[in-house]
Amino acid sequence: MKRNYITLGDRPVREDMGGFYLKHLAMTQTETQPLEQHLTVVLATILEDKETRNVAPVCADIQEIMAVVNQDVKEALNNMVKHGVLTFHRTLNSTTFEFAPLKR
Repeated sequence: MKRNYITLGDRPVREDMGGFYLKHLAMTQTETQPLEQHLTVVLATILEDKETRNVAPVCADIQEIMAVVNQDVKEALNNMVKHGVLTFHRTLNSTTFEFAPLKR
């Protein structure tokens, strides 16, 4: 079976595995930041908060960073479900996600 691939940046993504949605989102969401830029904002926010509260040392540990990033990921997944990009399923121990069928 021949698979269709699209290129997202320098990375080939199978069209049937969500490549269509990734390409669409990459072209339409101008507010999307690369992960490194987002982490820089998260880190700066945590450090600024600690400095304001006079907490020493002024550094962010991995748990603090992950707590913020985890919430951001949950919000992004919820948005993708809300906009019909993903579907979700509740399992006994977790929640799973998959790309919604393409509407042609």
